[in-house]
Amino acid sequence: MVSTRRVNASYSKKLNPMTAFIQGYWNHYVQTEDTSKSLTIFCHKNTSSFQSTFLKRIGSDVNFGWLVKPSTKSKLMDKFIQYLSKIKGTPIFLFKDTYELMEDYQKKNGKGFGILVNREFICRNGKESDYFLLIGIFYTALAQSKSLPRFLTAYKRAISNLIQKDSHFEEVSKQIHDYVLARKMEEKIVWVDIGFQFTFSLFCWASIEIHGKGKVKQDFQSFTTYPWLQKLFANHYFSEILDASFFAELSGKAAFEKAILGKSAGAMVGFAIGDALGYPIAGIDKRDVSRFVKIPIVGFASNVQHPYFSHLTFGQYTDNTTMLQLSANNLIQNSGFEINSYVQSLKKWGKVILKDEKRQRWVGPTALTAIKKLLQGYPYKTSGSQTTESCSATYRVIPLGLFYPPFSPSSNNLAKYAEQYAMITHNSSISKTGAVLTALIIGDLLIGVPPQVAIEGALRSVQWDKKNKTLFHRIHQALQHSHSWSDKKARTYFGTGSPIYQTLPLALFFVLKYPTSFEKAVLAAANSFRDDTTQEKKRLRGLSWEEQLLAARGGNADGIASLTGAFIGAHLGLKAIPPKLRKVEGFKELRELGLVVIKSANQ
Repeated sequence: MVSTRRVNASYSKKLNPMTAFIQGYWNHYVQTEDTSKSLTIFCHKNTSSFQSTFLKRIGSDVNFGWLVKPSTKSKLMDKFIQYLSKIKGTPIFLFKDTYELMEDYQKKNGKGFGILVNREFICRNGKESDYFLLIGIFYTALAQSKSLPRFLTAYKRAISNLIQKDSHFEEVSKQIHDYVLARKMEEKIVWVDIGFQFTFSLFCWASIEIHGKGKVKQDFQSFTTYPWLQKLFANHYFSEILDASFFAELSGKAAFEKAILGKSAGAMVGFAIGDALGYPIAGIDKRDVSRFVKIPIVGFASNVQHPYFSHLTFGQYTDNTTMLQLSANNLIQNSGFEINSYVQSLKKWGKVILKDEKRQRWVGPTALTAIKKLLQGYPYKTSGSQTTESCSATYRVIPLGLFYPPFSPSSNNLAKYAEQYAMITHNSSISKTGAVLTALIIGDLLIGVPPQVAIEGALRSVQWDKKNKTLFHRIHQALQHSHSWSDKKARTYFGTGSPIYQTLPLALFFVLKYPTSFEKAVLAAANSFRDDTTQEKKRLRGLSWEEQLLAARGGNADGIASLTGAFIGAHLGLKAIPPKLRKVEGFKELRELGLVVIKSANQ
């Protein structure tokens, strides 16, 4: 039910000046404070003289002291989750302060996701004036309204005028709309914040209303709100214990920062683990594997008889991981995407491995050919194969997804960046599309979006065409059958070869089937043997064993397991990787690289 209770008349006269009052406080008291605490400082960290003035201004006798213990906060948050669980729809949590709340809600309900809509996203170049502009619109609409429906009408009208006049607000509101609509799993969405004001919840609500032309059902809920807002928003907040919000916000922000560091490290380490688990059986027919390694694969091994990986030992990885590291390091060195610098990095590395074959760990024929072209002077836009269906470009874009998660600076360029990274070696439509999908999924998983939502969101965000028909169809099949098909059936259906329409859907299948276990997911992927059909055997007849490994259409175990490890690592974080798999080559360096990517992105 929407509340229609009237705002107290004496309050109405004071509401409009509240914006100037808040901003005046901000300018006078908060300049030397940690601004990430936002308006929690406004309520909790102030001088006694200011508190007295503040309480008189809002006409309240509420006590803003430190009354709520963290343990009490936890109990209140648990009750808030129970409260939210009864509301129909998909909750969308506003980060960073709601991160813990989202995680607990997801564990209980298996749905919901979060977005980084906050001052860092809304304010251009850190301009606090953009933030106070939204506060001004909020209080102006509030002063004009006697009921919530009237307020929402006035607020929506004001935001609509704003985005028509200001391209910045038009852009950010459209970004919110497009992202949410691509990931909406239910008919209704519910915006969730902790408090004390509905500034960002309402901006998100208005963005969907305006760009979606009112066709999407919406609600908004906050843990608490300011006393002078409690009458009008009676059915949209949970608790009147304001102090609990302070603890919840700070705890949520700390949890968010810790989580994305662990997830980034998990993606980098996870990729290398899958690579190291899969390479000993790469390209070998299932009937021959037991001649070289014990099956099923349950841990790291080596294969001294493998014609391409005989020089690699227990826990080492291939050049798939080397190129992943190269991408990450280039992002760090340039503080973001810089295509020409990246091309130079590939060329420099290419010179080294071409001079010394022992330095090569199977670059892959498509990538190696492109690197040779770069060294011959080809521009990067023409160096990549336009006919390839290979998947290896996906490996190099994973750091991009970590560096540019949704709603971070320049995140709206992620798809373009991923396509440019891919085209250097893989310039076909299907390979570039696979790279874009991979980067988008990684970015979503990093900020806690569930795998199914991340995958469906990526599919809806990328333009479909006939050239990508098989890839899109197979990913949809992975989404549909991940809980009903056996691993064997999935390998048979998708195939275990290097084409992107085999590797990527199969990797995503394992992530969807084993979303709570890093080990189960990556081992299932690593056991994706080449399994020749009768027709395939006839095609390969007459070729040497070494030639068969190149010509066969299956056995990309290292690539499938690498992608699986990166996805499930970004989803569950480093903490989910068991000790026995942490013995992968360069574990500490890979972990540190994942941490530095995030830290560099946030500078």
